[in-house]
Amino acid sequence: MANQKIPVLIIGTGDLARLALDIANEKEVLAYGFLTQDEEEVRKELNDILVVAHLTGKDGQALLGEENLNVVVAERDIEQRKTLVKGLSGYKLQYINMVHPDAWISPYASLDMGNIVGPGVNVLANAEVGKFNVIETGVLLESDVLIGDHTTLHAGVKVGRGAEIADGAFVSMGAIIHPNVYVGEAAVVGPGAVVLSDVPDGATAHGNPAVVIESD
Repeated sequence: MANQKIPVLIIGTGDLARLALDIANEKEVLAYGFLTQDEEEVRKELNDILVVAHLTGKDGQALLGEENLNVVVAERDIEQRKTLVKGLSGYKLQYINMVHPDAWISPYASLDMGNIVGPGVNVLANAEVGKFNVIETGVLLESDVLIGDHTTLHAGVKVGRGAEIADGAFVSMGAIIHPNVYVGEAAVVGPGAVVLSDVPDGATAHGNPAVVIESD
């Protein structure tokens, strides 16, 4: 007898929602619809799956009111992701992790809820990943790494042992964070940057080696 698939509702319709759908199709997860923030998308199909309702409309609110509904928030923009999660806090939702089957998570690592993890990701022993993060293709998190909440780690990012990526940080494609480096809250690391020293909260780091520009 085949295992019953876990039903999940995907909140969002952009490229990250498509990644979540790809993961669902590869795992024991049934994506039965999308919720959108664009009224014009309602009742359209996205990769053969129906956009069932507007997030704040009557039908959307009725869906969200179902107790223990499995959902994934597939919003790329960090601030919009935070706003969505905050707005959903009054519902009894189950935020599931969407982890691609080609990703490898050490049994000694921890992954909180609501994360989207793409193919080829490796999370090594004693790494800790918080909530609502987007970890894209080929990212490497070495041992003892700490990842906060609502971060985005683009494809090919490497985070060295003992480094910390704080809440809301954005690390661009191919960046390398050296061991024991701190990347602060809402900081931005540019594409291909090689970060050798701490990046303060709200600062930006670009280049190889990375030059840090602090926010005003």
